[in-house]
Amino acid sequence: MSPEEQARCLLMASFPHTKKEGETVGMGYISPPITGCTERHLWAAMKQTIRAVASSYPADQVRYKNKGVLTWRSLRYIGTGAHQGKTIKENIYINEQDRSIRFVQLDDADSETDEEVWNRILKDDHPCLGTTSGFELVPRIEYFKCNRSKKERIPFDLPKAEAIDAIERTGDIARVIQRSYGHF
Repeated sequence: MSPEEQARCLLMASFPHTKKEGETVGMGYISPPITGCTERHLWAAMKQTIRAVASSYPADQVRYKNKGVLTWRSLRYIGTGAHQGKTIKENIYINEQDRSIRFVQLDDADSETDEEVWNRILKDDHPCLGTTSGFELVPRIEYFKCNRSKKERIPFDLPKAEAIDAIERTGDIARVIQRSYGHF
């Protein structure tokens, strides 16, 4: 088992899918399988929430600008925890190939900092999940914070309940997209 696979197994074992007051995302969160939608529809929903962020995340006063390879976004976080009421600015990068979205934090001068939040789809046979030989794999979403220059995870102080709620709402949006547009 590779070090990354070991880390994912540890995350899945260490972070149950329950919402406890005061618990944060910490070193990461991996959702349970998201059923009732395909990976394509889930990916479409994840990208949709970049602009319609309030549909899946506690935010208001959202502004965004397309800047070629990235989207600049500013929002006021209205959830709980340390960032409540604060304005968050970020550059958002979408990687279609590996189904990931990186939210690079910006400072007051709109320069990128070393901190970024990752949302990505996991859809693979995995040692701690077992194999699904012959069946379509059900996607999960992984959510974590990373130091860009060191390329390592760092503690994420977002309340875990809000991460779970955001992922659940993204799954709901994906199921609506699938019902509305069918398979694409």
